[in-house]
Amino acid sequence: MIKSKKTNTIHFVTNSELDKALNEIKKQKYFNASNSKMIRDLLFLGIESLKNDNNKNIVLKKDNTISTSFDFKILREKMGLSPEAVATFADIPEETYIAIENGELQPTKEILSILSDIFSTSIN
Repeated sequence: MIKSKKTNTIHFVTNSELDKALNEIKKQKYFNASNSKMIRDLLFLGIESLKNDNNKNIVLKKDNTISTSFDFKILREKMGLSPEAVATFADIPEETYIAIENGELQPTKEILSILSDIFSTSIN
């Protein structure tokens, strides 16, 4: 008798920004894979990132300024995302994200919070 693996089906609602970002990732990395494979991989990446939780490098200082002590580019590349995909997820112009990634622009608290969610980091 062959045991079959139990599978679950999950349904979720997306918005236009998430649709755009998922379509971009599909074009870049998952062009030969199913949407289900892409979503499973993205979920596993997120889960692993949460397990590792080594990214507590965003600090909100007492004077209300923000200090980031990690490299956004390393986090982005580790997730296999393009600058365009991160900018789409964050709903900011790609040029703005690139300036943040290059250290030329400090992100606002709002943008930092969004990037924190994207990269599964936390603001201390």
